Amino acid sequence: MTYEKVTAYIPALEGGLDMEWIEDRRELAPGEPRHFPYVRYGPEVYEFLDSFYGIPAVTDYEDTLDELGLWHRKEGIYSLRVEETPGEIICGLFFRVRRAERFSEGSIWSFIDSGFALRCLRRLKALDGETAVQQA
Repeated sequence: MTYEKVTAYIPALEGGLDMEWIEDRRELAPGEPRHFPYVRYGPEVYEFLDSFYGIPAVTDYEDTLDELGLWHRKEGIYSLRVEETPGEIICGLFFRVRRAERFSEGSIWSFIDSGFALRCLRRLKALDGETAVQQA
């Protein structure tokens, strides 16, 4: 299995992707509603996440991550020993985070900004290296 399609984004994550929290700081008239803060993601963030489509991942990632105690707790995901995790589960994490963004603004931002996404990509690159050695 090769993860080159997604590990190609390692330099982009090391350099920082275009992500910005947008807050409504304008002066409001009485009774005028304030907008909730949200994250504006640059196109490269979406391209990066889209690059996972077509790569084998755990399709029942919700059940798999739940069995590992990682589904419902943000800390659970970040406490995963990435260096020991199979690539399919790591790819499943990216789908989980993308899905979480629908319900919790900033999930993708947190995943990338914390450096955890970069750790996951480095693991996938290491797995590619192991595969190349086994094939030689």
